[in-house]
Order: sequence, then structure tokens, then C-alpha cells
Amino acid sequence: DLGGGSGAAEIYSVVPAGSGRGVNRPLCLLTTELLQTYQRLNPDFRILNVVPRRMLTQPAEPELNNGADNSEANLICRVHDVLTPEKSKSGLPRSYAVLDLLGQGTFGQVFRCQIEETKEMVAVKVIKNKPAYTNQAWVEVRIASLLNRKHDPQNQGHLVRLHDFFEY
Repeated sequence: DLGGGSGAAEIYSVVPAGSGRGVNRPLCLLTTELLQTYQRLNPDFRILNVVPRRMLTQPAEPELNNGADNSEANLICRVHDVLTPEKSKSGLPRSYAVLDLLGQGTFGQVFRCQIEETKEMVAVKVIKNKPAYTNQAWVEVRIASLLNRKHDPQNQGHLVRLHDFFEY
């Protein structure tokens, strides 16, 4: 019995007849049309079209910056949020899809992101929305730029590369 019905269940395979694949393989037969199997067992079964997005920022309750930031002045982010700056240093129109939280600290959060236009994986550091932290971030940008440009232009020292920066 696969679900409390009459005790009988029909299992179908989408593998073409005569292909030899899937024949007498219960796992293959049970999974090839899983949705249809569930719906035959329970006609009320439905798959939600909206997948909940995992919250990455804690606390997650909106409090500052018109609801964009939490009580600690961190930008509230979920998986698949997209950061699209109006203007960046590079001048290239880029959007960053947030995939995961890499870490967080006193100055903000670091997210694993994918540049939507190129599919390149990057880390995006989001500084807390406080003037003291913003000023410190500009110092960090100048230091990283100097290290990349003057002290390791060929990336032989394998330093963190500053590809771009922007205000969001």
C-alpha cells in the first residue's frame, strides 16, 4: 500500500518500450513520474509554484532604511535576491544574484553571488548602513585597489581581487 488508498497503485514508466532501460527496476519506475504517482494516490496533491527563499540575514525583521535593513543596519537578504546597483566603479551594468551567506561580522555581511550577465561567481561584501562603517569601507576599497594595482598586478600573490564596488 503506497498511501492509504485501496491498496493498489499503478506505476508507469516514461522509458520508451523496448529500450531495456527501466524494465524491472522499481526505483526507476517509482520516480520517473513521481508527480503523477502522487496525484493518483491523492487527487488533492499539488506542487506549489512558489518556492520559499531561505533567509540569509539574521535577525530578519525589517526595522531601518524603510524596511530594507534589520535592527543591526544589515541589508536583509534571501537566497536569489538580486543586487542591481545604479552605478558602479566599472561602469558595467551588472546584477548580482545572491546565492548564500559566506560570513558576517562587525562591518557587515559577505554573500556568495553570481554575476547574472557573465555567470561568474564572486563574493559581495555588503557594509552595514552606518556612516562610520561606510567611511571604513571606503578606506578598505582604497587599500585593496592599491594592493591589486601596485603590489600584485599579475595576481601572483593570490590576494583578494577587487573587481568592482558600488553603493546600493
